[in-house]
Amino acid sequence: MYDWFDEYCMAKPGVTRDFKEEWGWYRYFVCGKFFAAAGRGENGALCFLTLRCEPDFNDFLRQNYQAVAPGYYSNKALWNTVWFRLEDIPERDRNPQAPPVFPEDAVVREMTDRSWRIMAEKLPKKLRATLEKT
Repeated sequence: MYDWFDEYCMAKPGVTRDFKEEWGWYRYFVCGKFFAAAGRGENGALCFLTLRCEPDFNDFLRQNYQAVAPGYYSNKALWNTVWFRLEDIPERDRNPQAPPVFPEDAVVREMTDRSWRIMAEKLPKKLRATLEKT
């Protein structure tokens, strides 16, 4: 699921990635600012994506996709996690009223674009200008 995610993130201007071994997370940064995570499960396969979006958009996603829940180990208002298996969603974060569906690739791409943009806009003006040139 979402096997294009890593390549999509890495193609964005200014992006670097590391792997946080103790968490089992690939972390993506735009010029040093964290904007996305891809978490691995016990079997080593990716099991969730965490992205930052605007609070209203986050709420919309949570109401329309059961697989989208408040950010795992992050600010619940600002971050969402897209789970690859509904049963992996922590009980406290589940929304049983939302349709039991997963967001389409286009929705996850939009979430990724928004997350990258939000964090890029927090960069100093000179650094932002270098991103626009690439």
